[in-house]
Formats: sequence, C-alpha cells, structure tokens
Amino acid sequence: AGIRMVIDSQPDLTVVGDADDLPADMPRHTTLPAPLERVAPGLRQSFDDFEKLDRKEQGAILHASFFKYAPYAMFCLMPLFAFYLKLLYLGTGRRYGEHVLFALHTNAFAFAMFGAFMLMPDGFFKLVLFCWLLGYLPWAMQRVYRKGRWGTAWRWLVLVLLHAVSLVAAVLATLGLGVAFFH
Repeated sequence: AGIRMVIDSQPDLTVVGDADDLPADMPRHTTLPAPLERVAPGLRQSFDDFEKLDRKEQGAILHASFFKYAPYAMFCLMPLFAFYLKLLYLGTGRRYGEHVLFALHTNAFAFAMFGAFMLMPDGFFKLVLFCWLLGYLPWAMQRVYRKGRWGTAWRWLVLVLLHAVSLVAAVLATLGLGVAFFH
C-alpha cells in the first residue's frame, strides 16, 4: 500500500507511501525552518499538539484565534495600505502621512459599512450597502488624489489586488498565531 511516484521521469528517484502509512506509535512532528526553530523552540510542539486535536477542536481554535488576532492584523495593515498608496501616487507631492490619513479614513468607513451590513436583514438595503462599500474607495481616491477616471481605475485595481494579498497573509498569520498560542 502507498503511493508510488516517479519524480521528473527518473525511475530511480521514487517516493513510496505517505504520512498516513506510518505506524500509529511512530512519532510525527512538524518540520519548521531552522531560523524559526531557533527563535521559537516550543513552536513545533504547539503545532504537533494542535494536529493531535480532532477537527471540531481545531476549528474552534482557529475561529477563536481569528477573532482574537484579526483586529490587530487589520490595524497593522494600515501602514502597508498607505505604502501601497504612496507607491501608486509617486510624483504627486503627497507625503506618506497623508496616505496614512487616507488609509485610516477609508478603512474606518469600510468597518462602519461592514458593521451596518452585518446588522441589516437580507434584501435591497444590504445590496445598497454592499455597492456603496465597493464604490466608496475609488470615489474617495479620485476626489482626494485628483486623477482621471482611468488613472483612478487602474490604481484602484492594483490597490485592491495588493491589499487582498496582504489580507490573505494577515489571515494566515492570525490563524498561525492561534495555533501557536492555543494552550
């Protein structure tokens, strides 16, 4: 039993089996990069202990850690959001602090809209709030930075893409923190 795989069309390099084929009494552990192992030696044990939990307990830990650490992650992303704006509007003469102020303003609006969105019953008004949320950032960018429609549109698309990647990394970090500190 097991999986037999030929690597790069070289029959002499094969991998047989997987972790599920190991005997139950054989120790299994998470492998972490050496620098991380030196900085946080107990981290591997936390990940191993997490893997021993059943799926329901793991889900509860991940859910709790998301809501515990996500606000901090979002706050830490503000300077990065402002940095993206600084890069997108190079040559406009605006200082980084102005971009930070704009980031704080637009993120506060987004949080207010998400709060209203959560309280609103499903229906037309929820759709209106969602459209307002989507349209506010490009409208605010055009109004504050004084670029044309196309100049604002491509900057908005790049900003949304960069911020989405940052958000995914932040969510993964919050889940990782939850696993690391779940005791």
